[in-house]
Amino acid sequence: MSSPTSARESGAEQETPAGKDGANRVAASTREHAQTLSILIFRGKPEDTPATRVTDLYVAANDDSNTNSTFRLDGQPGRYRAGELWNLAAPRLRPDYRSQIHVATLPTTSAVDTTLRDTIKGAAVNNEDPSWGCQHWVGDVVTTLQELGMISEDEGDRAIDAMMNIILAAPR
Repeated sequence: MSSPTSARESGAEQETPAGKDGANRVAASTREHAQTLSILIFRGKPEDTPATRVTDLYVAANDDSNTNSTFRLDGQPGRYRAGELWNLAAPRLRPDYRSQIHVATLPTTSAVDTTLRDTIKGAAVNNEDPSWGCQHWVGDVVTTLQELGMISEDEGDRAIDAMMNIILAAPR
């Protein structure tokens, strides 16, 4: 049996004395923290075509508050910037919602860990290429996360393939 200190440090369940009879009971283990990364796809406007479909990134924490962030490109070609919106309605309840693709669930050090958020916000925005847009940005962010080892190659490739299939399924 591990000591209370080592069990606590490892996040494992620990035994604690219960009652006057000296019996032991198992206390609940400390909650592990994680953030789930998804790709969101919305119908294009004014007409829903593969070129006009909108893609965002969505990060949901497994905290008691259901904290979430939506990351998107704001602006227009040549003047894009990455933006972040906090605690929006569930994606499926948003206007023009089409699909949500799970990328990965990443363990975090705490409920307020900003590593994933900072990486997404720090991804390069290509304002030099007029044909570059939100679909490219999502792909670039996923590639960056793969290169940093934050998600596996398989997770990233599977998510990008699914995103492209949904984008290409738009009416032409």
